[in-house]
Amino acid sequence: MAKVQSVQYLDGEEEVETAVTRGGRAKVVFTNGDEFEGDFGEDLLKAEGVYRFASGARYEGAYAKGVKEGQGLYTYPNGDTFEGTWVGGKKNGPGVEVFGNGDKFEGAWADDMRDGDGVYTYASGAKLSGTWRHGEIVDAAWEHGSKRMSARSVLRKLNKHVSKRFSRRGAAAEAQDQEQDQDQDQDDNVGPLGVIISGAPASGKGTQCEYIREAFGLVHLSTGDMLRAAVAAGTELGKKAKALMESGQLVPDDVVIGAVKERLAQDDVQQNGFLLDGFPRTAAQAAALDELGVNVHIFIILNVPDEALVARVVGRRIDPETGNSYHVEFNPPPPEIEERVVQRADDTEEKVKVRVKAFHKNIDSIRAFYEAVTVEVDGMQTKDEVWADVEMALAAARDDLAVALQDAE
Repeated sequence: MAKVQSVQYLDGEEEVETAVTRGGRAKVVFTNGDEFEGDFGEDLLKAEGVYRFASGARYEGAYAKGVKEGQGLYTYPNGDTFEGTWVGGKKNGPGVEVFGNGDKFEGAWADDMRDGDGVYTYASGAKLSGTWRHGEIVDAAWEHGSKRMSARSVLRKLNKHVSKRFSRRGAAAEAQDQEQDQDQDQDDNVGPLGVIISGAPASGKGTQCEYIREAFGLVHLSTGDMLRAAVAAGTELGKKAKALMESGQLVPDDVVIGAVKERLAQDDVQQNGFLLDGFPRTAAQAAALDELGVNVHIFIILNVPDEALVARVVGRRIDPETGNSYHVEFNPPPPEIEERVVQRADDTEEKVKVRVKAFHKNIDSIRAFYEAVTVEVDGMQTKDEVWADVEMALAAARDDLAVALQDAE
């Protein structure tokens, strides 16, 4: 603790001292701005109460010899909390850490590090159960609803997000790990994965599609792209779609499904798998896709509250010279281009509400159609947190596909 500035006893005598001179209840102010209010024991080295740090942190619990000792609740300046056992001023024993984004870790600690068995529960509902050693995860299992992932897949995914693969073993060991990863990546070539991702306008679907394409090598498909490809190829279906599009008419389901069928039959999709972006949009389209014999292994829904969707859309601005997208609140344009950025004609509150309403009208029936393979992700998280949930879910789906293919052999 810092140097004592003043001590005011609160047990009746209201004494003001410059040091703790006896047991009792007191408020202590330190020279660095910290404050403690609580009870001191007769030996003056033991205390219990609330310590408020000048940084904004707060500790409520027991002290011994000036450090946290016993049970206590520590609140970090950012609002994260840890409640558990402290020994010598460090987390030691069972404890629960809760983060501001809704995530939670419950498990064993030693010397301020996760050490032993624990469960990390994501705000989305996904759970990572595992064993930690000196802060590094060494064994794990992941689940989200009916989805599961093997320990090997979990550790590989986690290791890819942490520098030096949780180790300090040097360059030679790192090179060996990379060779092992290459071998495992070959083993994981389990066949083409079929993925559908859905979300309302501004749910972050585009960002996640790019991440998925890069990480899993899937062919990213949207109905607009598929129709334009059919038109460019000059197929009979493409000619029909071109006539409809040029006349400003809506393209009917049979033409859309036909374009999807043609695209899914091409070699790159057959070899690498597909990522259908925002399709199917209705239960009828889902049924038509099923009739084509298309295997969908996972259906991902990005959930974002309507008011957040509206705020994301109406604040969006486009630089007409570069095509770059900005947001007046979340990603403001640089001062030098503020004058030239514009709002797209359909980025108004009225129009986005119509599009969101259309999404809600159909999503429940599509969710029901793909109930067995649906994974819902909290789209209000940061894009990296959303990606962590999406990537785990996709890896679990890939594991399920591998098992199914092995059973079929």
